[in-house]
Amino acid sequence: MAASGFAFRFGIVGESRRLLNFLWAFLRHLTVRRLGNLVRVEFERLIGRDKVRGYPYVLKVYPTNKCNLRCPLCHTGSGTRMWKVGLAAGDNPSGAMDEGLFRQVIDELGPYCFQVLLYGWGEPFLLSGIYGMISYAAEKGVGVSVTSNLTVLKPGDAERIVESGLEHLTVSIDGTTQETYAVYRVGGDFARATANLRAVIEARRRLKLRRPVIEWQFIVMRHNEHEMAEARRLAAEWGVDVFRFTAVGIDPSNNDQFENWLPTNERYSMYDYRTRQEKQKKKPRRCAWLYRAGVINWDGSVSPCCHYNEDIRSYFGVMGPGAGFADVWNNEAFVFSRRLTNRGRRAASPLMNSRTEENICLRCRVIRIRE
Repeated sequence: MAASGFAFRFGIVGESRRLLNFLWAFLRHLTVRRLGNLVRVEFERLIGRDKVRGYPYVLKVYPTNKCNLRCPLCHTGSGTRMWKVGLAAGDNPSGAMDEGLFRQVIDELGPYCFQVLLYGWGEPFLLSGIYGMISYAAEKGVGVSVTSNLTVLKPGDAERIVESGLEHLTVSIDGTTQETYAVYRVGGDFARATANLRAVIEARRRLKLRRPVIEWQFIVMRHNEHEMAEARRLAAEWGVDVFRFTAVGIDPSNNDQFENWLPTNERYSMYDYRTRQEKQKKKPRRCAWLYRAGVINWDGSVSPCCHYNEDIRSYFGVMGPGAGFADVWNNEAFVFSRRLTNRGRRAASPLMNSRTEENICLRCRVIRIRE
């Protein structure tokens, strides 16, 4: 994984700026219909409704699960991901979203949605159609955010990024030298990534535009923690808008991962080094993902969240020709998950059957699920 699937970040200034950008996106794309939907969603979440009328107001859309790098802790990079063979993509374990499918997603959900996060488990700029996807969502009044390793850009792509209507670009660069950077970004070129980062910043200046907001994300690990100060200095020198440190996610029971990847300074880790467990955080009673967010994979399959997206049990249905998001959003898998996370296992047991007994939400470690 490029970074932990759970929010764990450092630096109050950078995080505050990031939250302000999200607030700006909310206000910029506010309409009566979107506001009404947001109110409905939050009300239904508050009362714990199983079947809902509200639609997600944030979308997480995976344009591809292919990547040019081989990051060892990433399911895609390491080749350990359990892709959904036989669900929506036939026997093809990887691929790219058809632009027509993306338009279907935006046409159906765009009127209710403030923002689409167009990335996850792959490199978005490998897709020749990614600029069309960004522009289509922007034309429909939906804010678009992309995360990239920024190593696959071609001449002229910096300008295309800025002119596409993209509002937020996060660039993942974990080091300040090729030697350090390549330890995790296997196959990556530090000089190329940073040159492309500066090219996007320069293109935005030259075109006299304020967007996209450009964020540098630096995953803190054992081999690069000594370069944190230099990375912060370079970010300021190059004119990056937001600089953010984030924690690496590992399997803490794996001795090799624990000893070789976690930073020596526990402050920059999400794990307690004594217990080898995640640092205790208060678990919420209800799952916001099942109300606020829609997670749509490259082949049109729909997941309840992005935390366990690598597991075959996390695919709740499929969008495509003749089947929209609404056909999945209140199916038995989503209804079971909402009841489970709202009222506990006993309340959800009457809905248990051969299709729901393997529901991924049963093993969730983020929500406090009652018996």
